[in-house]
Amino acid sequence: FTGRTAAIDYGDDGLAARVPDHEAYALMRSLGTRSALCAPLSVHGATVGALSVMSGEPRRYAAADVSLLEDVAHRAALAVDSARLYRREKQAAEMRRDLVAVVAHDLKNPLNAITMAAALVAKSATAGSEGERMRRQTSIITRSADRMNRLIHDLLDVSAIDAGRFELGRQPHTVGPLVAYALEGVTPLAAGKQLTLLRALPPEVE
Repeated sequence: FTGRTAAIDYGDDGLAARVPDHEAYALMRSLGTRSALCAPLSVHGATVGALSVMSGEPRRYAAADVSLLEDVAHRAALAVDSARLYRREKQAAEMRRDLVAVVAHDLKNPLNAITMAAALVAKSATAGSEGERMRRQTSIITRSADRMNRLIHDLLDVSAIDAGRFELGRQPHTVGPLVAYALEGVTPLAAGKQLTLLRALPPEVE
């Protein structure tokens, strides 16, 4: 195909020798096709196919016929390109979901090991100030591991949202512990920047 709109006369006996696709030519002749008008499906400077209209009678195609077919071909090319982009984006989304699922699974195993090890250390801590210090440290480790686990679930939630399968569950929570949990996560970062975070909540929400 030349990439330009062309009229084809299938009654031309010498046409078969000039058409690369001899099977297509033979098919058109077997269907009784005598003439055709073929326009390229072009988008973004590339030709992705062709659109043909055929007639069982020999005919000359007017400029209006060519203009109409080229307009339809342009719209068809845009539709084909949009479908290709949609399929590519869908495949990319599936790859992202698969990657997130693998990463989440691989991260959960070491996190579970960290949580169990921290629990064993806390359980073996002796009485006294040293044991209390160990329990505080293991408590920080456990809470950090829980926070990482929540981040993993957040990644899975994003993947579910992307797939249109996310379900939102609502339940009541006390505000005070939620604020304390949020502050605990950012307090070390604030301290590193010499910032002090203060919590000020009304007594009714504590």
